[in-house]
Amino acid sequence: MYLKGYSEEARRLNASYKLECLYNASAAYSSSHLFVKQNSSIVITCPFQVKSKAVIWLGPGKEKLTTYSVGMIISRSISAYSRIRLVGNHSNGEYNLKILNVSADDVGTYQCQSVENGTAVQSTFILNILEKPKTLSNIRFFKFQTKIGKPAKVDVRVESLQEPTISWTQNVGGRLGVWTATANGSNTFLLRSTVSPTLMEHFGQYGIKVRNDAGSIDLTLKLLSIEYPVTVQPSTAYCNASTRVTLVCQFAVEDTKSWQTYWTHNRNGNFIKTLPGIINGNKSTLQITFCDYREEGDYTCKWKTQFNEYSASSFVRANGPPRITDTWHWREDQNIWMTVDFYSVQESIKIHWFKNDNALAVSRRIRISLSSSIVRLNYTDKMIKEDGFKSKLCISNVNRNDITSYSCQVVNIYGSVEYTFVDNLLNNTFYQYAYERQSTEMYTTQQDIVDMKDAITNVGIPLKFVLIGICLLIILIAVAIAFFWYYNQRNILKEYEGQENPGSNEQDHNEHPGPVHEYEDIESIPMNAVDDSNNEYNTTAERDIEQEQDIENQSGTTSEAHSYQDMDESKLEMHTYTEYK
Repeated sequence: MYLKGYSEEARRLNASYKLECLYNASAAYSSSHLFVKQNSSIVITCPFQVKSKAVIWLGPGKEKLTTYSVGMIISRSISAYSRIRLVGNHSNGEYNLKILNVSADDVGTYQCQSVENGTAVQSTFILNILEKPKTLSNIRFFKFQTKIGKPAKVDVRVESLQEPTISWTQNVGGRLGVWTATANGSNTFLLRSTVSPTLMEHFGQYGIKVRNDAGSIDLTLKLLSIEYPVTVQPSTAYCNASTRVTLVCQFAVEDTKSWQTYWTHNRNGNFIKTLPGIINGNKSTLQITFCDYREEGDYTCKWKTQFNEYSASSFVRANGPPRITDTWHWREDQNIWMTVDFYSVQESIKIHWFKNDNALAVSRRIRISLSSSIVRLNYTDKMIKEDGFKSKLCISNVNRNDITSYSCQVVNIYGSVEYTFVDNLLNNTFYQYAYERQSTEMYTTQQDIVDMKDAITNVGIPLKFVLIGICLLIILIAVAIAFFWYYNQRNILKEYEGQENPGSNEQDHNEHPGPVHEYEDIESIPMNAVDDSNNEYNTTAERDIEQEQDIENQSGTTSEAHSYQDMDESKLEMHTYTEYK
């Protein structure tokens, strides 16, 4: 195949191209399947390197293949124009098609065409977005029955564009078989293995992980004993807002007078509520009406006495429109982001973004994505995490004309929901960018404080006690420095005064007549009494001097030599008066 007049039309791609067959030349064809993750990039390599003729790329259009490029020129009429690149060594005739930020709109057939040595050559590529495996109806819980010593056959069907790999992730003791994956229809695989219980303890919950290049899912396999006395039918049930589900729990005991029975509702191991059933002999019936996501989960029927307890469960899935769980919007540099978190069954999910009721398409300034996410479901004020989805809209180089209302519509096979980001919210985000940055910095600081609190909490010390301790330590250090300075200055002053007035002690003593009066009293006392009193006086004086030294020298400084001179002078005076007597 070749493009007639391509050298002229390459200068203006708005014209239509006419493809004709070369009846007198053979044609070479090849095709292959390509898989790529959503929002990633891919390079489709054309196997032909032609220097004399241009390489033409065709891609999916609305109803038929559309010309994407001729040589180096890319058609501006295609919706993916801003995300298309031609890469390779063009001087050698290499023109490979690169698609950026692959989305569901890019899925389809691509062809590179040219003329090589007079022969029309063409290579076809089928591009698909690779998603992680999923089970039919998105069921994650499966039940199987067997007897002790007899292998239980495990069969699980999954949808995957690639052949998946399977691994055991949980085992309660049974002997595990080898997994095989067999193609079973278009993009469907049948996974098979066995579990062989040899003891009663080997009955219970097993786990597997199914993986392909896009990701993985975890599945739960519950192995039940055929002889087990409690069964619930059906093991898996579906409902919606206009239907009801009836679960029947059968207990293989004739006399149930001493047995109590009730139902519990759980999801992902989280207890939600206890439900009463309609009891008729050894049978308990539970009816579930008005189903939405809040009725989804495991319903377990229990029969128990003081010494025994038996239970069996059924998984209920609600089929309904998507449920929006969270919305966010913010500004990042010159970009505005809007995100919508939602919960939905996985069948036929589509996302549509609108600007003032006008549909948005991906371009250089507009990015739209859909990815898996963890969402929070509200079960009567109890938040439970579940697998869900997130859609993002990013507008680059935002300006005033972009500040308007935007809507996100989420569609599945059961209906649709829509959320609108009103213009006044985006207006505040746009014009308060400085405040937003300040808030972000404050949030970062607060987050750092929270992290520090968490770190301190981990070692068992509350933050407030640490801060109080630091403040007290600073105060004590300041007081200690002040006292040290004060006493140091006082000692220096005393040494200076002692050097200036060396006879001050004698003058002070002579100026006070008090001691003379005391000595006159001593004259009337007999000599032996005087000697005793002198001894007592000496002892008392020594103690007083020692106390005075302790008071004046609390800092421990021993450089006050004049204090010791005073003490020696007092002793000499006492000795003089003793001889006078």
